[in-house]
Amino acid sequence: MEEFSELAASHEKSLATDAALLRDKANQVDAPGTAVNGNESVQPLGRSQRPETENDAHSSTKTTKSHRYGSSWIKRNWRQTQSVAKFIALMTAGIIAYYQYLDQSIETNIGREETLFSSTATQLGSESEAVRASALSTLYELSFTRTPIETPPGPLAPIINVTKWVVYSPGYRNYNRCTLLFSEFAAAPRRPVQTDRDMVSSQILEIAVKWMGKQHELLGIDRRGPNNWLLVRAQVPKASAPSLDLREVQFSKADFSSSDLSYSDFTGSNLQGSNLTESILRGAQFSGADLSNTSLKDAKLDFSHLSSARLQNADLKHASMNMVAAEGANFDRANLSGALLTNADLKYATFRGADLSGVDASGADLTRANFEGAVLFRADFRYASGLMNVQSWRGAKLTGAMFPPQFQPSSR
Repeated sequence: MEEFSELAASHEKSLATDAALLRDKANQVDAPGTAVNGNESVQPLGRSQRPETENDAHSSTKTTKSHRYGSSWIKRNWRQTQSVAKFIALMTAGIIAYYQYLDQSIETNIGREETLFSSTATQLGSESEAVRASALSTLYELSFTRTPIETPPGPLAPIINVTKWVVYSPGYRNYNRCTLLFSEFAAAPRRPVQTDRDMVSSQILEIAVKWMGKQHELLGIDRRGPNNWLLVRAQVPKASAPSLDLREVQFSKADFSSSDLSYSDFTGSNLQGSNLTESILRGAQFSGADLSNTSLKDAKLDFSHLSSARLQNADLKHASMNMVAAEGANFDRANLSGALLTNADLKYATFRGADLSGVDASGADLTRANFEGAVLFRADFRYASGLMNVQSWRGAKLTGAMFPPQFQPSSR
């Protein structure tokens, strides 16, 4: 029995030892880096050490390709970005340089114009006729030179100047002062000349006509407007400027004495109080013009047109008016003593209170003319027509007047 008990105890001890060994081996397998069978170090299998499946391989290839393409796209777009940046930088530099160039050009042009205006003003006071006449042409050109209008000084003034020059039409910055200088010079007394014609007077009239046409074309300024006073009180004696278009111009109290203005057109012009003594006005057009209080003594008005012209209180003493067309003209209180009215068309003209002493009206048509209160001493109407249809002789002084034998007017 004792032997049997010892054998059983020995067997249990052996089982316990085996169980302990088995537990130790299990722990060695589970623990990282422990030896298996005493030879190898076993590591735990992570995600990167697991065998690749088909999906894992496809995913890995896609990731590699995406990385490659992404890198290529970044490089390509970076090069494009660099090109765009360089282009923008160059454009910015070019624009800035262009702005500076234009600004300097504008300043240069403005400086040149200032110098030109000053020198022109000086030349207008020259002793030489030719220099003064040339200065008038320069003044006209400068007046209509288009330049940007300067903005008030400030940091943005150059950019604003250039922008206005590029976007908007340039203005005429010299127009006002040139116009003022021209009108003042035209109204100033002329230097006496020894010749029959004054070059400066002629140039004033010719430039004024061009000036008025240009300002109407570019600025819409009408000749009849209140701002068109270029030739008011103009002093242009001995001018030689025939065939000029001077319609509807303001000439109030201007001096045209001894000038040649043949065939010029003064239709609708205002010549009140002007001096046209001894002027040559053959074939000139004065229809509807205001010539009241003007001096036309010894003027040559042959073949001129005075229809509906106003010549009240005008001095036409010894004026030559052969074949003048003066239908409906107003000669009330005018002095026509010694004037030549041969073959003149005086239908519906009025001569109320006018002095026609010594007038030669041979061949004139006096139909419906009015001589009420006129002085007709030694006036010659012997070969005039329309005497029977004269509107009125009332109050006329007929002493010494000569009429056809069959006609005797009544002043009642």
